[in-house]
Amino acid sequence: MNGYVEAGYVVGLGTLAGYAASLVARERSARRRLAGGGVRQVAAPSASESPAPGGEPSTVERPASPAAAPPPRHRR
Repeated sequence: MNGYVEAGYVVGLGTLAGYAASLVARERSARRRLAGGGVRQVAAPSASESPAPGGEPSTVERPASPAAAPPPRHRR
């Protein structure tokens, strides 16, 4: 019966270790997301820009901003 108790501890501690690793990964992901993480949006060219050579449409890259889009409004 002693082996079953030890096996239970191994399973329990392994589960907690996996959960801790997932929490660390989620926190790092959230920190990257909040810091900008290199995510870029491609915006349509403005009317003042000249067309790109070769007839291809030009695009302007700018960093994504969490404040760019207003939060959704709930209707009552």
